[in-house]
Amino acid sequence: MPLYERDESRIYFVHIPKCGGTSVKALLENNGWKRIPEPDYFPTARGHEVYEVWKNWKLARESSFIFTVVRHPYSKLASHVNMWLEIYYYSTQSQKMVEMFNRRVEWDSEFFLNFWEKCGVEALSKDGKVYSIREIPLEAALQVVRDYQMSFFPSLPAEKKAAIINKFMDNCFLEIHGKNLIGMPQEELINYFLDFQLSLETPDHKPSYLYISPDTKIYKFENKFEDLLRDLKDKNIISENSSMPHENPKKTNFVETSEFISDEVKNILIANYKKDFEDFKYSLESCPTSGKIIFLED
Repeated sequence: MPLYERDESRIYFVHIPKCGGTSVKALLENNGWKRIPEPDYFPTARGHEVYEVWKNWKLARESSFIFTVVRHPYSKLASHVNMWLEIYYYSTQSQKMVEMFNRRVEWDSEFFLNFWEKCGVEALSKDGKVYSIREIPLEAALQVVRDYQMSFFPSLPAEKKAAIINKFMDNCFLEIHGKNLIGMPQEELINYFLDFQLSLETPDHKPSYLYISPDTKIYKFENKFEDLLRDLKDKNIISENSSMPHENPKKTNFVETSEFISDEVKNILIANYKKDFEDFKYSLESCPTSGKIIFLED
């Protein structure tokens, strides 16, 4: 939930999960907006906070402009599942990374850069520009990765953080869930994913309206080029020559499926997001073309 300032103005971006927020943050940072660090009491570990939490941050609440991006729940579910598949795929490669860090196998700089670039780890310079770890010296990339790993579990001492991170990387996604996600049939995968997500008591997986304040400006993910960019340009938040950061590249070899989400799962989503459907005028029947589940090839 980043708060930004520029030219004595403050804007607050309410980052709802899987709604293009990473691209929006990159767009702002590339236009000179500097992020204001969250206060010590703010629970930044989750990265996505509901209104009941972030309204307690006075600077954020009194920003001159508060906005967010929402997304059709069907498409949002597809994005979550696709992210899960990628986490699974890359976590199966994390074992080699652990071996390299522990000097049990020969160091492979190319593998290191590929692994963390595909994980989405980026470097932020002092002037606020975002760089790929491939665009900076190797030593700097190593430090970025260390800082990224240590950013988890902010209340723990460094040695305990390192132990938890190593334990996580030593246990790939397959071992954590005990299931071969890539080989799982589509319907079984979606149902397993949905059951797992709904069992989590965190704000990340609750309907969008819990995140927003009464004065939040709401844009639809599906209309981002026609609506969000034009409005942010009119408000002088981004420049005229700005374009939305590119869509997430396909980091592995995906295969699209012919089917999407069953009626049973749709009914669960509609019930869960009922107010979203009403507030954001989503159709109960239609599904955006962007919301497809895609599978990794074995």
